[in-house]
This record gives sequence, C-alpha cells and structure tokens, in this order.
Amino acid sequence: MSSPRFWLGVLVVAGGTLFYRLAFMGGKSRLKIPAPLARSFDYVPPAVLAAMAVPEIVRWPNPDPAVLAAGVAAALAAVVTRRDFFAIVFGFAAYLIIRHFVGA
Repeated sequence: MSSPRFWLGVLVVAGGTLFYRLAFMGGKSRLKIPAPLARSFDYVPPAVLAAMAVPEIVRWPNPDPAVLAAGVAAALAAVVTRRDFFAIVFGFAAYLIIRHFVGA
C-alpha cells in the first residue's frame, strides 16, 4: 500500500472532499439549507461512529467477549449520561477490567 499510485489516489480524494466542503459550507453560497436537513446533520457523527465500532464489537461468528461487554458498557453509559466522554471512559474501563480479571 505504499505505492505512489495509492498515495496519489488518497491525495486526490482528500483534495476533492476538502474542495467540496469548502465550496458548500465555506463559500458565500446562495443555497439555503432547509432546517430539517440542517438538524439531520447532528446525527452524522454518531452514525459514522456506530458504523465503525459495531463491526469490530460484533465480529461474527467469533465475537470477543471482552470487546462485546465493553461495547455494551459504553452504549449503556452513553444512554444514561448522554455524554460521549463518559461512554468512552466506561467502555474502555470495562474492557480493561474484563481483560485484567477474566483474561478473555
């Protein structure tokens, strides 16, 4: 993956993404985003985080019990506290405790 062609592709995609975002959000656009669509942007970060985390947590057909328990602890902490920081802390703490005491 260290070929120049790969890195050129990464740079082109990154540049295109940056240009698109700057043109849409940073420019003096006359385009007005409807309020419901603007509110829906609040759900993008949690959706992306879930899309990245869930496959690692569930790893079917052989899920890691420590990772699964840490994911459940993080989800419960997120629901109860409504704070991302506490979800990360409780999930990480649960993972470390289970790994230390159970050795799973």
